[in-house]
Amino acid sequence: MTGRFMCKPLAILALLLFIMLVLAGCSSLESIIRSNLEDTPIWVFEPRAARDNIPFVGTGSGADEITARVRSYGSILTQISEYLGKDIANTYIAELSRSDAIGDYNLRITREFVKEGEGEVTVHLYAIADRAILESNRSELLIEIEKTKEEVSLLNASASQALRENRDVSAVQDYLSIISLSASIAGVQGEEIYQEAVDNIFSIAQKIAIVRNSDLAHTFSVQRGTRAIAPKIKGAPLLISIKARDVMNRDYSDTIPVVSDEDGLVRFINTNSSMLQRGTYTVSLDPMAFGIRETALRPADQQYLDALVHASSITVSYQRSYPLGQSMMIALGEYSVRGALLPSRNAERVVDEYLSGYGFSFRSVHDSIQEDDEDFFETITREYRDTEDIVLYGKAGVVAFTQLEHGVSVQVAGESGIYRLSTQTLLASTGMVNSIGRGADEESALEEAFQMYGRVTSSLLKRFLLK
Repeated sequence: MTGRFMCKPLAILALLLFIMLVLAGCSSLESIIRSNLEDTPIWVFEPRAARDNIPFVGTGSGADEITARVRSYGSILTQISEYLGKDIANTYIAELSRSDAIGDYNLRITREFVKEGEGEVTVHLYAIADRAILESNRSELLIEIEKTKEEVSLLNASASQALRENRDVSAVQDYLSIISLSASIAGVQGEEIYQEAVDNIFSIAQKIAIVRNSDLAHTFSVQRGTRAIAPKIKGAPLLISIKARDVMNRDYSDTIPVVSDEDGLVRFINTNSSMLQRGTYTVSLDPMAFGIRETALRPADQQYLDALVHASSITVSYQRSYPLGQSMMIALGEYSVRGALLPSRNAERVVDEYLSGYGFSFRSVHDSIQEDDEDFFETITREYRDTEDIVLYGKAGVVAFTQLEHGVSVQVAGESGIYRLSTQTLLASTGMVNSIGRGADEESALEEAFQMYGRVTSSLLKRFLLK
């Protein structure tokens, strides 16, 4: 009796083993067990498809189903990118999210499974794509990748040659080109190319130093390290940042680009006459030459490179010189539309106020202005030749009044210059200057027009007065 009762459990066990073995012929035993334990379809663990298709299973999790679904789409695109050897995620994410399909690869999502847990939703998506299309694209991309690798090799050789010639920034730009190319190669190969190029850029940037030349004023060398015998870097683009003051007496920042010569030297020659009379300026590497805004650089790498470039900057104190001295006479005549000398001194006061901020002092000889310029110069030469030799002299007159809907507009034109009395020579001229003033009435408009004339005159002549 006992033996017969034992046969039935053994038969059931044998039947179960047979069923499991049959199932194992289609799916692995491990997948079957995992599918049952995790309450998840077996296609998630073992995706299968007909011979002419390739299956992909995307899995994504998130706080809600929408987030999880988007991540699952991304998972599918990542797998296709790895298969093809090219990143296609940005190209197809919108199409896949919108239609659950990608037309170029005859891909479609045919199954999905949503599983809700505590505070998290997981979405599994099953997709199949046309094998022939993918393999064709893969072959074409493999050819493109080989061409890209050849370009990378050429750029690496170019960068090495540039470094041997002390053209370090040119080498950096070659490595930046390599980084751009690496973006077209998906997977480990692209990552290795990218990382090697970034490491090379960091290595170069860490060594570049801007060193002040002790023999020549406002001259600097760009070199590989701070030692006196360090190689000097040719063709390095730099930015010199200064503070300046506009004609409205407002301070502003300006940047002057320069490039190191064949000896790695840069001499700062100021081209902005409005640069403050004294202060500091900064000499730094041009961040654009180091790809600080290069989109192929990852944010963390951009930030680190920016810090390296900034670390090489130096700050220099300066005081501008006065080739004609700081003290001079001034006389700016203002004339009516009929040519009569006006008693006003709007332009003269503006010039005095503006240039005094740069260390100049003026003695007004406005009362000596006469109809004939020669008479004016004879008068001031006779009266002041023992104390002053330079005079800022000019005349400006009203050209036209224009009636506006709400006030008056006045146009003023004139010319001013800097003269040396001892030699009776014109040292510098503004050329013809036109200015316009507007006001509620003629008097206020006239005042504004002459004041603007004074501002423009100050700005134009300052380049000759300060070096």
